[in-house]
Amino acid sequence: MLNKKKLTQAQFIAYAGVLSALAIVLVIIEIPYPLVPWLKIDLSEVIVLIAAVINIWLAIIVATVKAWLTFLVKPDANFIGHLAMWLGSFSILIPYYFAAKKLPKVTSLVIATLAFSVFMTFLNYVYVTPAYMGTTVSEMAGMSQQLTFGTQKMLDAGKAWLDVEVSYLTYIVAMYLPFNLMKGAIVSVAFYFVSNRLNKEK
Repeated sequence: MLNKKKLTQAQFIAYAGVLSALAIVLVIIEIPYPLVPWLKIDLSEVIVLIAAVINIWLAIIVATVKAWLTFLVKPDANFIGHLAMWLGSFSILIPYYFAAKKLPKVTSLVIATLAFSVFMTFLNYVYVTPAYMGTTVSEMAGMSQQLTFGTQKMLDAGKAWLDVEVSYLTYIVAMYLPFNLMKGAIVSVAFYFVSNRLNKEK
């Protein structure tokens, strides 16, 4: 369910400031993905979804501020990653917002998680990975890729759970679809419990 309450200008600005700050903190606190240590999971989308419950424009502002302000202040920030972060926020926010108007929260979160996972995997295929490599998707599609899964300790020791040569499409799907599903699921579960707790405290 979404909150239909209208906010005053002062309330809107206050919510935007507080929620954006919380989202930025959660961007900085990253959890390594167990299979691929250089992929990180953060819970900042939980704050974006909480903002959407209050006001959709508030959620859009929070998503935008947390993506681009962290781009300006993080020493290791890069445009490609933060553009992907920004678009990723909308890929979970928009499906949830429209689904939640008519469907139960759990169903809406499942739809949002699936939409987020598919979109972000596709984005990695057509833009993010080629951009990081300084090439194009058409060139990447003609190359084989080394698919490697393992903890950081294993990789540092030259070991891995899986180390095979695969096509570019297989590499992207195997690397990013499970990662995005896990991230979407963690965000959805966290949002479910936090939003329920907030509703009880009203």
